[in-house]
Amino acid sequence: MIAVTEDRRTLALAMARLGQPVTVLPGARPRADLLPGKVLAVHAGPGGDAPGQVTAGTVETLLRQARDRRDVTVSLDLDIDPDMCAAPAAVREQWERQVALAHVVRVSAADLAVLYPGVPATAVLAAWHAEGLPCGIATLGSDGAYLLAPNGVAYRRAGFRVRVRDTTGAADAFTAGALATLALSGALGDHPVDRLAGVSPQQWLAVLDHAGLAAALACARPGANPPTHDDICAARAA
Repeated sequence: MIAVTEDRRTLALAMARLGQPVTVLPGARPRADLLPGKVLAVHAGPGGDAPGQVTAGTVETLLRQARDRRDVTVSLDLDIDPDMCAAPAAVREQWERQVALAHVVRVSAADLAVLYPGVPATAVLAAWHAEGLPCGIATLGSDGAYLLAPNGVAYRRAGFRVRVRDTTGAADAFTAGALATLALSGALGDHPVDRLAGVSPQQWLAVLDHAGLAAALACARPGANPPTHDDICAARAA
């Protein structure tokens, strides 16, 4: 089971449609010490001040509590609205504090370009990896995705070609696909660093393939309408 914060309900829907048990941590101040049993991972976004968002400070507290438990994987989605990023230095510092508490981080290359202008996404992930992040994933839009594994090996997959109707929810579909694949591989749960270190090259590629296809199918539909497991199987067979 994956536990997600209240403001990540689209991701919760995407996880459920892929057949992965998921629970939403209610309220504006979720706590890791109140997690239900059998939770493999805690997932959050960076937080913010918009209505319905969990604050950044609360996210950091939750991630720290979850990390200290040592029996769950800590997963983080980093995203911003570039048009509303009036203080990129402050956001960058916030992200780096949160990355230091996570085991798996997904971020888009487009958002990285806002906070780290002129620095390739691969270089940012390498810097985070050097600071202790086990697994970093950068989504590259139609160009696919890049993943830096715990042992420092990089993996990249091209994007799936679809007729794009709406990108709403695509990032959540990608993250849901990645987490669902890691869960099925036994890579989430207690001793999270060791579990991620045990993921094989073929499994890392499967993470990118499954996540990328989930995101592509989400883009081919109007609205936040993530694909089901059957949708993905049908697309692979086509």
